[in-house]
Amino acid sequence: MDYRKVAEQIYEKVGKKENLISAAHCATRLRLVIADNNRCDSKAVEEIEGVKGVFFASGQLQIILGTGTVNKVYDEFLQVSGLSAATKAEVKQAAAAQQNVFKRAIKTLGDIFVPIIPAISEPNIKQKPSSQKITLPIAKSIKFFIMMLPAFLALVKPVSTIAKPGCIKNTNAAPSNTQRVSSP
Repeated sequence: MDYRKVAEQIYEKVGKKENLISAAHCATRLRLVIADNNRCDSKAVEEIEGVKGVFFASGQLQIILGTGTVNKVYDEFLQVSGLSAATKAEVKQAAAAQQNVFKRAIKTLGDIFVPIIPAISEPNIKQKPSSQKITLPIAKSIKFFIMMLPAFLALVKPVSTIAKPGCIKNTNAAPSNTQRVSSP
């Protein structure tokens, strides 16, 4: 695969320098923030050799190229486009700036409230923090299991490594008696 050619084709299909704001990559995707999604021909980008998928997410055009390939295409893309390398955080920030006011407000609320959700939803919060400590019997049980587990695992050995050990009686005869369960 010619990485330079792939980078040039992506550059053409996304609307060239006038439509590009920033570029970064993760392990498998080339992440582009573009000014106008309508100027980007995502269907044509998906037809480029080596491109496994294209989608818009979080204000970014994400082009799936695969592990290893994305690094080489990204380096060529930076040379072709004249953009400077950006981190994922910088690309996310640029993408957030491109979103409308409503989406930015929702993202801000999410950034505020998501970290405190565990504290709000915790059902076992008690008024007295001292009552949340591990009780002595539980602590002793945990200590016992921690001490005994390695010893147990070291002692466990199979009774036999023979495929058909002698202690198992092989029989071809059908069972001669059965048990009945009486119901009251």
